[in-house]
Amino acid sequence: MTIAPDISKGPLTRRPSYSEPLGPSKLRLHDGRVMRWAEWGDPLGRPVLFFHGCPGSWFSFRRHHRVVRNYGLRVITADRPGFGESTRLFPYSLDTISGDFAALLDHRNLERVDLLASSGGAPFLLKFAERYPGRSRVATVMGGMAPVRYGQRCGATELDDLISQNQITHSFVHDNNWAGLRQFFADERATLFQNSEDAYRRMMAATNGSDQRLMADSDWIALAAANQREALAPGIEGWYDETIATWAQSWRLDRSRIQSSITWWHGAHDKCTPLTAARRLVDSLPTASINVLPDIEHLLNEWFPLIAKELIARSEREPSGVKRAELPVRVLARDCRA
Repeated sequence: MTIAPDISKGPLTRRPSYSEPLGPSKLRLHDGRVMRWAEWGDPLGRPVLFFHGCPGSWFSFRRHHRVVRNYGLRVITADRPGFGESTRLFPYSLDTISGDFAALLDHRNLERVDLLASSGGAPFLLKFAERYPGRSRVATVMGGMAPVRYGQRCGATELDDLISQNQITHSFVHDNNWAGLRQFFADERATLFQNSEDAYRRMMAATNGSDQRLMADSDWIALAAANQREALAPGIEGWYDETIATWAQSWRLDRSRIQSSITWWHGAHDKCTPLTAARRLVDSLPTASINVLPDIEHLLNEWFPLIAKELIARSEREPSGVKRAELPVRVLARDCRA
């Protein structure tokens, strides 16, 4: 199976020098839907199930392939319903999607794995950990989305400093304006396919620090834009369905069933999910702690080697069901990336 035409013809101008992933391949699910999946890193390494952001696809992990290969990690990921070449799910259900990922692990003969999520993948990681507590050792979330509060406090809301795309999306969700949300996503997708890299820069224009420095890397921005083009190649349906399910509806988490220790990494100046919202969610999870990265916004790529090392160390030493008293909140200095 080859990479979709929108990737192979642009916006990538050259291929990374490291080896290609296993796949992508397709898995036929019990209800007839198709899930497209791939593996990155060391095929004999420690298995990690990765939940991409929104919009996103299996392709999003390409930027970390060399790191996880060198660290002995085998990362399994897949397009969620409606993205890339995975079939749309109706009615949309986080529980059903958790079952899809459990079926993928069965297909790959994997009983227990570590969990990893980025941005919009956070609710899917938490739902999987709740539904299948015996199948995950430890979990890590990077800049994960969390429910925001719309009410004002001291004249401000948690939306005020977010990137414009998230502010507009939240306004449609808050007003139950689903036709407006659909049209907004259609317009954003059209802009993305006209000029992927410029569209991604415009989307993140509200950032002014670490995210902008990362987007100045031409290779990084090409991969990020290509990931979104791959995710939205079939249309906006996956983006639309997932936004309603994770922004407008309760995730219906039974937190008492989550046994895996969770480390949540979040930038102090994240403009996609405010730190206050992330802290509130982490505080509600009995086995979670948060690492706050000062002077950092949403994109945590430069921190990924440290994040991967921490996941490996915790997986090797920690049993499931770690008590909150053992998991303090930490604010990390910049020099701890090495």
